Amino acid sequence: MIPPLAEPSPASLEASFLLTAFHRMAVIRAFEARSNTKHTACFSKPLHKLHLEYTQLHKGYGLEVEWQGPGSTRQPIAAELPQALPHPNITMKPILTLLTALLLAPLAALHADECPEKLHPYVTAGDPNIGRAFRIAVGDIASNVLPFQAAPISKNNWAKISAEAVKIAGTSDVIPPRLPILGAGLDYFVFQTDTGMHAWDGAGFLQPEAMTGALLATLKLDKDGRLLCGCEGTQSWGLTWTIGAWSHYLITGNRPFLKVALSATLSTLDHLERYEFDAEKNLFRGPTVGGDGMSNYPDVWTKSMPGVGHIHKWPEHNPDKMVSVGLGLPMHALSTQCSIYEGYVLAGRMQRELGLPEDVTLHEKAERLKAAINKHFWREDAGIYRYLVDPFGGSDQQEGLGNAFAVLFGIASPEQ
Repeated sequence: MIPPLAEPSPASLEASFLLTAFHRMAVIRAFEARSNTKHTACFSKPLHKLHLEYTQLHKGYGLEVEWQGPGSTRQPIAAELPQALPHPNITMKPILTLLTALLLAPLAALHADECPEKLHPYVTAGDPNIGRAFRIAVGDIASNVLPFQAAPISKNNWAKISAEAVKIAGTSDVIPPRLPILGAGLDYFVFQTDTGMHAWDGAGFLQPEAMTGALLATLKLDKDGRLLCGCEGTQSWGLTWTIGAWSHYLITGNRPFLKVALSATLSTLDHLERYEFDAEKNLFRGPTVGGDGMSNYPDVWTKSMPGVGHIHKWPEHNPDKMVSVGLGLPMHALSTQCSIYEGYVLAGRMQRELGLPEDVTLHEKAERLKAAINKHFWREDAGIYRYLVDPFGGSDQQEGLGNAFAVLFGIASPEQ
C-alpha cells in the first residue's frame, strides 16, 4: 500500500503529460492526487531514473506496477481502493481524480532523458476538460500494454510466427525489444480485428512498440506455414488487420514490418480466394467485420440454433445449407467485402512503397470486387448499401460500419 500523506494537498493532476514508450528510461515528475477516502497516491519531486517493467490493472479498483531503478532489484508498487464507492452525496470528482491517479501514476508524467517530440502526446483545446479526458484515455491505453509473458497468446505458436516474420523481414529487428503487447482491453484477449482497429485509430503514435508487438502476435500460420492476417482459426474477418498495419507503417516507417505485412496480406488474399470466393457473384463469403454474435443477424440465421451465441456455429446446425469449403457460411456481408477490397488496394501500395514489382492483378481484382459490391449491395431506392446478400433474402438493414467503409475506401462514388 502507498501510505497516505500526513497533510495531503488538494486533489490535482497538474503534471504535464509526457508519455514515453513503455520500456524507456524515465524520470517521474510531480504527480499527486487526494480523495475523501483514506487512500492517497502521491508521486512528487523528480526521483531517480526508473525502468518500467510492466503494468497490469487488476479487477476492481487497483493498480500494480513493477519497476527497477538503477542498481536495484525489481520492486513492486501497489495501490488499492475499497470495492465500494463512497456515499452518493459525496462529490465524485476527488474519487475520479484518485482513480485516474492510480491508473496513470506509474506511466503518466514520465519524461524520457532525450524524448523525441512524437513521444509527448497532449491535446490543446479551448475546453481544458478535453485535455484531461485525453490524458485519461492515453492512460487507459497504457494500462492495456502487457509484457509478452503475460499476454494471452500461445508461446509455442509465437515461436513459429516470429521465426517466419524474421525470415520475411530479413532481420530480427522486426521483433520489438522485450516484445510489449497492446491488448484489446482489460482482462481481454488479443484479436486481429481489435488490433487492426487500434492501429488504424493511431495507437502506434502512443505505444509504437506495443502496437507492433500486437500486430505481429495476432498473425496466424496456415498449413503451408504462411502467415495469415485475415483469419482466426475458423473465423474470417476480412482484412482490417492489413488496414491497421498500413496505418501503423505510416506512423513508424518500419520497413521490415511492412515486408511482413505485405507477405501476410498476399497470403490471406490467396487463402480467401481459395476458400471463401463466390465466383458467381464475385463476392466473398463470411460474417461481418466483428459480427460474431448471433444478435447481429436476421432471424433466418438464428432460428435453427436457439441458445447458440456464435454465428460460426451455424454450419454445424445447418449441414444441408452450408457451403462445402471454407467457413461454410453462405452469406456475403458488406463490411467484409469492403475490407477485402481495401486489402487488394493496400497490397499494391505496399509493393510500390517497398520498391517491388507491382502485381497488376491486385488492381484488377479490386476493381471487379468494387463493381460487385455496387451491383449487389447498393440500394438506389434508399441511397445506402444493404447489409447482407444471401440465399435467404438477404437484409436491407443499414450496417453502419459497412457503409462507412464504402465511403472511406472510395467504393461509393461521389454521387452515392
